[in-house]
Amino acid sequence: MDDPGIRTLLERAVGSGVAPGMVARWGRVGAEPRSVVVGSARLTPIREQASDRTWFDLASLTKPLVTTTLILMAFREGPLKISTRVGEVLGEARGTDVGDLDIGQLLTHTSGLPAWWPLYCLAEGDPDRLAERLGSMRLIGPPERRVVYSCVGFVILGMMLERTFGSSLASIFRDRVTGRLGIEDELGFSPDPVTIPVSGGAASPVVEERLVADLGLDRRWIPPVAPGLPDDGNARFLGGAAGNAGLFGTATGVFRLARSFSAGEGRCSILGRSRSRPPFRRKATNRPGGLGGSSHRRPAAPPVHHSCRRPSDIPALPGSRCRSRRTPKH
Repeated sequence: MDDPGIRTLLERAVGSGVAPGMVARWGRVGAEPRSVVVGSARLTPIREQASDRTWFDLASLTKPLVTTTLILMAFREGPLKISTRVGEVLGEARGTDVGDLDIGQLLTHTSGLPAWWPLYCLAEGDPDRLAERLGSMRLIGPPERRVVYSCVGFVILGMMLERTFGSSLASIFRDRVTGRLGIEDELGFSPDPVTIPVSGGAASPVVEERLVADLGLDRRWIPPVAPGLPDDGNARFLGGAAGNAGLFGTATGVFRLARSFSAGEGRCSILGRSRSRPPFRRKATNRPGGLGGSSHRRPAAPPVHHSCRRPSDIPALPGSRCRSRRTPKH
């Protein structure tokens, strides 16, 4: 697709209300990349035009760009293996269903963990208690039986990385990825909205307030929103950086990091070269999973949720009363 075609595509998306603004950047190895910018970076208190310098909340792109990248680096360097179990790193979860899960199952979304859960409620607002409380979570099914795209699984991977490298996820990513590639001014966590042009986010956590209330949990544990913090409540709970979400950045930053993985950029890749083939291919029962992202194949119908917005495959809380209905995926 040429520049006019991409611009038309983005203009239609912005015009239909998909998002206030969008930036696209693309290119081939050895060729000058191209960009298209459409719409606004924020709507309030005053409308601001988007630009190729706008930092967006990259949400679940955190999974492949940050968490999966750092996990692969840990595989290369040796402290972690695809068969490493959660309990081997997070000792608080040892001997539990969650503690028995391995990294490969978390990466490929075949762990049996639920798609989403308000972990700030599980830990009652205390991030230091989360590792211990993870052991109380029940799986929604046996591991490797089916693919369920799980934010919870990637939060756990982020916690494992922090425990392995002895630093925050934001610091690990800066030191090992953006610093090496020279893109600290394009990608990062918790950007300062005073000095960095950050796009607008949710004015209040209305979606999570409804979800948490419908689960019968205490809404006071929901972390407040603020400029420079992600819309994802679990990421805000963990200080703005979690394995599932929290990354901000420009289209240029995403492009440059993605390009470092391309075949033509092998000499500059942050992962380096390896003569051995890592055991990343795993068998799933219904469709292939992907490292960090969802499978390219989509279910024929949206998952069944309940009137309390509790997915049917998330264990019900004692005393909860919910009626089944279909709701959009989170």
